[in-house]
Amino acid sequence: MKRTEIGAAASQLTKAEFADEISSFVRLSKDEIATLFPTQNDKRELSALLDIVINAADDNERTAQIIRTIGNVAGAVIKLLKAGPVPFK
Repeated sequence: MKRTEIGAAASQLTKAEFADEISSFVRLSKDEIATLFPTQNDKRELSALLDIVINAADDNERTAQIIRTIGNVAGAVIKLLKAGPVPFK
């Protein structure tokens, strides 16, 4: 199926909004986020990881949640580690 101009524009807007939102939680620029996490699956993994890191009450809870869901967030963890130290804001 050929992508229409409207579809392409909507996709770009969605990617930009995702990067804007994520960059408010991590010390990565919008461009870095877009480069590291280009696919929908990448974005889902990063969102799941950030949900754990940001919303867990303490480090023990974060650790337990990451261990339980490592299969769902492993790709995001690896990409962030390869990118270098990326402390959360």
